Amino acid sequence: MLIAFCGIDGAGKTTLLDRVEKQLQKDNKVFRTKQPTDWYKQDSRFKSFISGNLEKNKFIVEELALLAATDRIRHINSEIMPKIEQGYIVLTDRYVFSSYSYMMARGIKDLKWLMQINRFAPNPDLTFYIDVPAEVAIKRIQGRDGKASKEEMNIRIMNQVREYFLSQPWGKNQNCHIIDNQQSIIKNSELILNIIKHYQTNWRTEK
Repeated sequence: MLIAFCGIDGAGKTTLLDRVEKQLQKDNKVFRTKQPTDWYKQDSRFKSFISGNLEKNKFIVEELALLAATDRIRHINSEIMPKIEQGYIVLTDRYVFSSYSYMMARGIKDLKWLMQINRFAPNPDLTFYIDVPAEVAIKRIQGRDGKASKEEMNIRIMNQVREYFLSQPWGKNQNCHIIDNQQSIIKNSELILNIIKHYQTNWRTEK
């Protein structure tokens, strides 16, 4: 079972994941991971781009999109699928929908191309989009880290990413749930756990 947690930086994904993972571990084998991996994040092109030291143009963003797609399929093949086959619930902090949203906000408008280069990424069983306004996310990032990348501080980019998450131009799915994370973390984690348990019950019944 693959469950993706997506949302803009500072939305509170990590805090919710901590609570959900802890509860699920009581009755399930759970494997937690994240995308992109360090293979992508440590690449000099990405580090220069995110820090604002590399000129943002269509071609560098396309290069990063291809790099991210490569990172994703490597990660899926080496970590995610083996764990799913072993009966684990896999929780991933970010997934392909995050890549769509960020790459489009960075300037790529050809969603079909983005989906094509990521076509080998399996759809998650459940996706939770953790939503907060961009202004709230930026304040959380500043309070958490004391600093942020230039992109994280760009309210226009953050708003665009959020809008893509909310509108889901890649295709809405009944198994994608938007979670208003300005509400109680405790209540939101309980909501997510209830959705997961409901899905598990239906899945076992169908089998």
